[in-house]
Amino acid sequence: MKLGLIARMDNSGLGVQTHEFYKHMQPDKTMVVDISKYNGNKQYPERYPDGIFIKGFPTPADIDSFLEGLDVIFVAESPYNFYLYERARELGVKIAVQYNYEFFDWFANPHYPKPDLLIAPSKWHYNGVEGWCQDHNIKHTYLHNPVNRELLPRKEIKQARVFLHNAGRSASFDRNGTETVIDASKYIKTDAQIVIHFQGEQGLAHQTTSTIADYADRLEKQGDPNKVTLEQIEFKDYADVYSQGDVLLLPRRYGGNCLPLNEALSVGMPVIMTDISPNNEFLPTEWLLPAHRINQFTPRTTIDIYGSHPEHLADRIDQMYELPEDEFRQHTDTADRIAETISWGALKPKYQKVLEDICQKK
Repeated sequence: MKLGLIARMDNSGLGVQTHEFYKHMQPDKTMVVDISKYNGNKQYPERYPDGIFIKGFPTPADIDSFLEGLDVIFVAESPYNFYLYERARELGVKIAVQYNYEFFDWFANPHYPKPDLLIAPSKWHYNGVEGWCQDHNIKHTYLHNPVNRELLPRKEIKQARVFLHNAGRSASFDRNGTETVIDASKYIKTDAQIVIHFQGEQGLAHQTTSTIADYADRLEKQGDPNKVTLEQIEFKDYADVYSQGDVLLLPRRYGGNCLPLNEALSVGMPVIMTDISPNNEFLPTEWLLPAHRINQFTPRTTIDIYGSHPEHLADRIDQMYELPEDEFRQHTDTADRIAETISWGALKPKYQKVLEDICQKK
């Protein structure tokens, strides 16, 4: 099987996802797309010593050249030019796409060329996509996005003292629940401390707060500045994000694939999330927060947005803080066990098999 990859070389989620695929699956050819002109992200070309680098979006000529000699190509979310799917089908090259449901392009653009295999990184809205795949004779499977446990080994965490929130880069409608984390700080009764890590300053029109300055203002007005530290750091190595923190706070409002969840579990951090899909199909119930629907939006199809009460999050923080070492150890053991099931060691053979199988499909 001659494997190709469409990759990014930045510190976005897609950048991390595709670079880890590159390191572990060792594709025969890798097209590395640089769209920094549009998103301003710092690029790390050294991550792909044999990469085929494309400035901007790939042209038909770029794609024609890349397809030569390949049997199957792995794509994370976007091909950056749908001609890739069209030309690949003409040449008999298979396309496997690990999609993100909120950006499932065929819901909004049913005329777009289609891949041969769709890989769900979570069970979020899996059945809805399964029905679509059956209607279009496209293979569909669930394979969790693997985590690199060699880069993110379990660390020694004795008690819950520092609670990390990975705000990351701006996403529509406060996806990671940063506002909830800030608002919860004023209800915390213990000496727990929260560190909020931001990556980048870009804002989105859909958000009520979109820059670090906005979040700092919210903290002054609605939170407790003595409980929260705001940090903006562009780590070259994403694993460094987890050098601090004992528990990850991630009261996500929507979404399926969640790299910070996987990464925190790998280092042994319990992860407090909202009690919604896919979190409640994956995590212990004692880590989940009651949630209620607060809004909807339509990036490609209609997505429900959920919220959780800051008081509930503060209570969960205090409960974790007050656990003695032996009881908290049970939570870190649970994180470690879950992480092992989604490690590259556990999942690489499954990725290898589904890609090989799709190559045999006529």
